[in-house]
Amino acid sequence: MADLPEFLAKRHRDDVCTPTLLGVCAGYEGGAWRCDQFAQHLILDCLLDFILAHGEKEALTSTTAGRQLYEAAKIVYQTNKYKRRGEFGELLLHIVMRQFYGTLPAVSKLYVKTGVNDTVKGFDAVHVAVDGNDLELWLGEVKFYGDARQAIRDVTSELGDHFKAEYLRNEFILIGNNLDPSWPHADVLKRLIAPQASLDGIFAKVHVPVMVTYESPTIAKHNESESDAFKAELLAELKQHWTTFSGATLPDQVLIHFILVPLGSKASLQKALDDRLKALQGL
Repeated sequence: MADLPEFLAKRHRDDVCTPTLLGVCAGYEGGAWRCDQFAQHLILDCLLDFILAHGEKEALTSTTAGRQLYEAAKIVYQTNKYKRRGEFGELLLHIVMRQFYGTLPAVSKLYVKTGVNDTVKGFDAVHVAVDGNDLELWLGEVKFYGDARQAIRDVTSELGDHFKAEYLRNEFILIGNNLDPSWPHADVLKRLIAPQASLDGIFAKVHVPVMVTYESPTIAKHNESESDAFKAELLAELKQHWTTFSGATLPDQVLIHFILVPLGSKASLQKALDDRLKALQGL
């Protein structure tokens, strides 16, 4: 499968601070926040990469792509009660990790659902980064919210539980059981997370991208993204939320990457995404 087209713009990145900070946004077009374009990118450009297993991506052709996109849309959910669902946040996290950190998906959570409207527990993304003959494990968390402070409160309260030994061991069993055997890194990842491996050694190779979306006063106030005023105000906003997040109690045995995605309107983006998903489901 070809590389994904880049859509989101980097607004700030600091890989030295702890946790690291990345801020990205969709930008503007014609004086308006790019809501519809954002939704189209996520559904048409990214949905198959998010859902399909490695072997299915390798087998994808111009003849099968349309059918695969239809079936992928069916898997996400089939309900009108979409406002509290998290699949679009997981899709967005997947794309940000792919575009800005160069990771590769190991397991698609939606691919292993047993029912189309089921919610799948556990980490919101399971990716790897290839480091020579070794792998780094990237375990992502996302809160697709409109309120940044609430999102930060909720995600920080979960992080501690997710890095307790019993939780991790259970997650590693599920990850290992759902790896596509045709994926070139399957055997290496299985060895990394094997029950016999010490968590101390695993933690040294774990990255945790934590993504929060929120409705941004700066995005709402402006109508173009290249002015000095916009850049300064958005940077101040990003740093303020990073300060709140970094001041919380966070797991200290893994490297955390804090990712902020300011939105013009969460409800508008959800509606635009749902409309496109339903259109594909109705083909």
